[in-house]
Amino acid sequence: LEPGASVWVPCSERVWRPGIISSLEGGAAEAMALVEVSGAFPGARGQIVEVRLQPPKAKSGEDNSVGVLQQLHPRNEVLKTHQGAVGVIDLSQLPLLHEPAVLQALDARYHEGIVYTFTGPVLLAVNPFREIPHLYSIEKL
Repeated sequence: LEPGASVWVPCSERVWRPGIISSLEGGAAEAMALVEVSGAFPGARGQIVEVRLQPPKAKSGEDNSVGVLQQLHPRNEVLKTHQGAVGVIDLSQLPLLHEPAVLQALDARYHEGIVYTFTGPVLLAVNPFREIPHLYSIEKL
């Protein structure tokens, strides 16, 4: 990870938000990234959030096994566009397969009425909660 890299940032409202690393601060023991997360709509300027990349040091006698470690995931270039996300039929073909990449691809495909997506030999199915014309037509079967 380096400044300028496109990443996914944990978000309490939307699970993951896209962002760009503005800067990295601190040493190896207390690394932190400043990330500009995307705004509410495409092209909107976002806010700068601090993402702790290392758990805080435990004080003497404290258990630090559950720290406030946050994780950044690099974004896949192909998934940066809606058309690219919809076009990915098998997620195992992505160079980076992690939770935010899977959720982004499934979301984009869902909104286009594509409810089936492969991840290697595993078929992921998303309930469309609506009628999808021709989903089980003779041509599709």
